[in-house]
Amino acid sequence: MSDEFWGTFSIYDHRRPLYRQSLILFDRVVIPIPSKPVGNQTQEELDALKADVDYLENQDAARSFPWDSDEFHEWQKTIKGEVLSGALTRDPLFATRFLISEELRNLTQAMLPPGVDSVTAMPVYGTREKYESATKDLEAQGLEKLTLEVVLKELPLPADNVSLADIIEFRKREHYRESLYALRKWQREQVPKLLKANNEKELRQAGADFKRLVKQYNAAMNEAKYQKVTTGVCSILAIGATLAAGATPLVVALSALAPPLFSFKSLMTPCWKQVAEKDCAPAGLVYAMSRL
Repeated sequence: MSDEFWGTFSIYDHRRPLYRQSLILFDRVVIPIPSKPVGNQTQEELDALKADVDYLENQDAARSFPWDSDEFHEWQKTIKGEVLSGALTRDPLFATRFLISEELRNLTQAMLPPGVDSVTAMPVYGTREKYESATKDLEAQGLEKLTLEVVLKELPLPADNVSLADIIEFRKREHYRESLYALRKWQREQVPKLLKANNEKELRQAGADFKRLVKQYNAAMNEAKYQKVTTGVCSILAIGATLAAGATPLVVALSALAPPLFSFKSLMTPCWKQVAEKDCAPAGLVYAMSRL
């Protein structure tokens, strides 16, 4: 059995390279498919999207999410809290990512794909500005959380014109899969451990380990023969109250150790992810920048 990380998207994100690039960063991408065109969408556009998602589902790389406007608006009415409810009403794209993430948290074992033990789902944003715009209304009523931002400054990801077949073929490479798993495991297990221990020796070793893992991941990504763009990616980890007090010295120390490949910083920022049940939980992924 395995734990998988899934990225969730809005009903318009398929128009940009977001979900194609995220196929390299997540075990599966979750793509909402409207039952009928929304806004300026066309039926031809939705038919093409469904064909892509059907292909990716057959390759264990995606999951479609039926999206119905009426059901979506009914769901919005059930959200408790004036601030969160208002934010979801004003930003339907954020609301879509939020809805899908919450729905996936409630998956039962019987609903999971074969061989998958659990799923961690997080919303994906195309730019820092879009993330900040989507979450700016969450600052009140306890929705502002201490977050740790782990920034991988230069990741080689597929260019927009790379075929889904080429990306799927690359995903099968053992070197790539092992390097992605190791990088993800460091963030999932090592960060909470460091926050609890706050030990200088362990901190130096953890920084060195992360530097090595980032280099291994970049080397694996560069093995791909398809055209690439170099992209900065920011993983946002929401820190629970039990660990928040020790976060500042950890981040200062990690930042001092950080090589040019990555950086850390912490700040109080609006966060959809409630972490009452966890010390440290993934709260989102942001594409910070892109260049050829």
